[in-house]
Amino acid sequence: MARIAAKEPHEVFPTQTAARSPPSQRPPTQVLQSEADSRFSLLFVDGYNRTRSVLAQASAEILRLWTLNDGRQCPFSRLDSAGLYLESSLVTTGEQPDEEPDKDGLNALFRGRTSAEEQDVRRRLLTRQPRGITAKDFAAYDYILAFDKRGFNRLSDLRQLVIVEAGMNNDPMPTAKIMLLGAGVSSPRPSSIRGRSRLAEADYAGTIEGIRNELERFMVRKVGWTRPGVALDAVGAPFKSRQFVALARRLQSNTVIKHVSEVCACRLSIDRNTAGETECVVIVTAKAADLEDAFETSLIRFAESG
Repeated sequence: MARIAAKEPHEVFPTQTAARSPPSQRPPTQVLQSEADSRFSLLFVDGYNRTRSVLAQASAEILRLWTLNDGRQCPFSRLDSAGLYLESSLVTTGEQPDEEPDKDGLNALFRGRTSAEEQDVRRRLLTRQPRGITAKDFAAYDYILAFDKRGFNRLSDLRQLVIVEAGMNNDPMPTAKIMLLGAGVSSPRPSSIRGRSRLAEADYAGTIEGIRNELERFMVRKVGWTRPGVALDAVGAPFKSRQFVALARRLQSNTVIKHVSEVCACRLSIDRNTAGETECVVIVTAKAADLEDAFETSLIRFAESG
């Protein structure tokens, strides 16, 4: 069982320029390796990677963008979610995953959230296929978070299985810490309307609020995180962020970093999760005036070109 190294994302820090200038006149972009002890990776796990785990991943991604727009360091090196009872290389008798996540839940989470940052996350997660947890996850993530005691116990049992297999194969031992997200967060339940079994958007409110509150408490305890002084979509936010998905081979060849640094002076955060090892999520943070034009005219075409 080979371990996937939990590499930290690169960051390209904004240069202090009074106005946007042509690429030939811009100062060279400085690429720095982030400090390993100040960032960590999170994997959210529920039963089938449809609702709670996806809502938690989305909430963490919003929190990450909110922090970046405040001019602070990206708190996460990687974010993802998975299901305990879906078929994978570790859970060989699991069920086949659904084709898509809980769209009603995501729509409920993003209702009223109209910023470009939030809509980037929404579009990406709506097309993400649920996946099962793998042995690699126990080595690639710092924390694996469950939502109830049953999930916590199942994760603990799987971790013991991974430890046994690692010992037999002389592989590195798993390092992920398994934790319950706060006191736990329950699944959404249909409201008491007779004859209605499908969840309505309002039925997700308690779960969404519980996840958001427990995630923020976790961040406060882990890194002393504080809420930014302005809203994510505030006009006066120091920076704005956009994201796109790029092929990992472009990252390895520094093509992504080179292209983005030529387009605008920015901070570049790259999320390498283990689910899609051929792709990575690239988050570009810069002053709003620099970012929007660059993103719409160049970065999207760059990502779509493959």
